[in-house]
Amino acid sequence: MATTSPNIKETAIPFWRDVRVLGVIGQVIFMASVLIGLGWLIGNFIQNSEIQGLKLGFEFLNTTAAFDIAEGIEYESTDTFGRALWVAMVNTIRVSFIGIILTTILALITGIARLSDNWLISKIAAIYVETVRNIPLLVQLFFIYFGVILKLPPLRESIQPFGWPVYLNQRGVTLPGLTATASFPIWLAFVVLGVILMLVLWTIQSRLEEKTGQPINKVGSAAAAFFIVVAVGWLVTTNFSSNQGIMTASSRKIEDLADFEKILVAKLDEDALREAGVNRATLDALTSAEAIAALKADLTAQLQALAPAEVEEETVGEAQAAEVEGDAETTTEETAATEAEPVDEAVADEVDALETQLDILDEAVITVCAVADSPAMVNAASQLRQQNIPVEIEAEDRMVEVGEIYAEGDCDLLVGDEAELAAERAILEDPDQHEVIPIDVAPLVVNTPAPAGLNIQGGFKLTPEFAAVLFGLVIYTGAFASEIVRAGILSVSKGQSEAARALGLSEGQRLRLIVIPQALRVIIPPMTSQYLNLTKNSSLAVAIGYPDLVAVGYTVLNQSGYAVQVIIIFMVSYLTLSLTISAFLNWYNKKIALVER
Repeated sequence: MATTSPNIKETAIPFWRDVRVLGVIGQVIFMASVLIGLGWLIGNFIQNSEIQGLKLGFEFLNTTAAFDIAEGIEYESTDTFGRALWVAMVNTIRVSFIGIILTTILALITGIARLSDNWLISKIAAIYVETVRNIPLLVQLFFIYFGVILKLPPLRESIQPFGWPVYLNQRGVTLPGLTATASFPIWLAFVVLGVILMLVLWTIQSRLEEKTGQPINKVGSAAAAFFIVVAVGWLVTTNFSSNQGIMTASSRKIEDLADFEKILVAKLDEDALREAGVNRATLDALTSAEAIAALKADLTAQLQALAPAEVEEETVGEAQAAEVEGDAETTTEETAATEAEPVDEAVADEVDALETQLDILDEAVITVCAVADSPAMVNAASQLRQQNIPVEIEAEDRMVEVGEIYAEGDCDLLVGDEAELAAERAILEDPDQHEVIPIDVAPLVVNTPAPAGLNIQGGFKLTPEFAAVLFGLVIYTGAFASEIVRAGILSVSKGQSEAARALGLSEGQRLRLIVIPQALRVIIPPMTSQYLNLTKNSSLAVAIGYPDLVAVGYTVLNQSGYAVQVIIIFMVSYLTLSLTISAFLNWYNKKIALVER
């Protein structure tokens, strides 16, 4: 049996030979070197700054900015540099956040399209990816801004894709939006309650499923419970929590906003339309807002068909007249020029008549008085537009000012809170001739845009600069992200798809339930880099005038002279955004990671 010799003693390893101690010493020396280097750089910067008379610190952020910012949250030129930089930071966050969402959708669609069995769809997706990712982003931004958006037609000739309430013109893009009303917080409480109920129901059914071994449709049950609670909350808040109303003349016998259709029809100047060439049968048919809208559409179509002909005839007539003046030798040319003139005059007269008829129809509108951008204004205008009733809005910043306009008889109705309307009615000279009518208002109101004179009222507006930056970032980053999605899908074993098909799952169910959840483990890590690239590339917006952090920061730098401090703000801001995005995606990636037993 082996024994240990009593003469052998265990001795400690000298620290200069201990790997663990040497590792710690090396790290200490490295950190000390870094700190010393930073200290020297900072000290050298402070010394040189004092020599050159440069001021240190961030006190300049409290100085008045004295410049405007084209778009963003509430801001005035009398605000400080700090406020201006915050407005710019919010603009950067807004374009980055929306861009990340749209990029994810575009990448998912394009990545799946590249793997499609349809040859045409696959090739279109491949051409998009290979073309876009090989063109510099700055070039694409210039093309989208100067070559696409600024080349759109003027406001009066806005493009409406498929007749939707979406307007594309030189001033940007106007889309339908959502506006929260006074009852929205109450409905939001129902939404939260629905989420809690959904989670509780999911937990109970999961435990029941484990206990009995029988499958339960947890998704369907949880979704049904959520939507029932949300729907009940919507009905309750719409019918019992509304405090909005309208004030109009009692003689009109208005019960709700739809009744203003008869007021619109009564406003039509039939005598002027008859003099402009509208026949009696057409006038008799104008008994509803829909009929008036149909006539406007028909006249507009006729005008668009005649206007090019008018220009063409004028051009031909001018050319023929020039020939007559230059070569007045042939009788044929003189005859052609003479015959062209009556055609031009006939077309011009018809165009003038159509324009006159349209102008007369456009004068028949319902004028709404309201506080500017208030939920009451959005709700009334949207409901009237949904009835094809044209609306003209008279808006001021205070109800007192709006009430004065209504008292002068310049409005068909005044909208606002019932209490405010009652107060305005009480100070009218003839309050008995006006009545306040309560109206039901949903927690969220669709803010539908519509042309109004030389502008488009309502809706959610994307300025040309914001639209160009957003579309450019999404299109460019989406090309790279789609390849990540494609690689993630290809990483899933073919046996998974074959098993899904063997179970009778459709292609949509196969992707949604089998392939995409497994592909996410491969997609998320590299997709994080693309999201970070999109956020940092948003700084190129300065090239087309979008007031992001860099654009406004350079203005602050030029006016204040604090170059180093502004650059530090740039660095800290983008570092914070990048770390926030990375932290969230790392958490999500850890959550969906495959746990091995």
